[in-house]
Amino acid sequence: MHTELANAPDWLPFVLLVNAERFGMDRGEVLDYERTLDMRRSLLTRKVRWRSPAGKTVDIHIERFASLADPHVLAIRYQVTPLDFDGRIEFRAGINGHVDNALRGAPCRTRGGLGRGVGRLGRDHRRG
Repeated sequence: MHTELANAPDWLPFVLLVNAERFGMDRGEVLDYERTLDMRRSLLTRKVRWRSPAGKTVDIHIERFASLADPHVLAIRYQVTPLDFDGRIEFRAGINGHVDNALRGAPCRTRGGLGRGVGRLGRDHRRG
């Protein structure tokens, strides 16, 4: 018997720029990291203190919510606090509607094609 999950749009593509430098766990320096999954509230929370390659430090608080009552309700909230500079914070968001699961069991992109990281689903891609 062959079963496969139906493709759904990837609602996670998101780019955060700190003074024109792209945030990424694989660049700059991760000074602190915490991730929490609240199953009762369907809430994934990540807290990151990140220093850019140019030395700008920010606190980033990300919440992802998926409704159990309505599978069509999803939300992402970003809070970014500059700690040691005044500068520009830029957000770019989108939805990737070209999702394919043809690589079943093989490495697959974990960041909607926006990042450089490639790994298997479920792996924790943090550094530091």
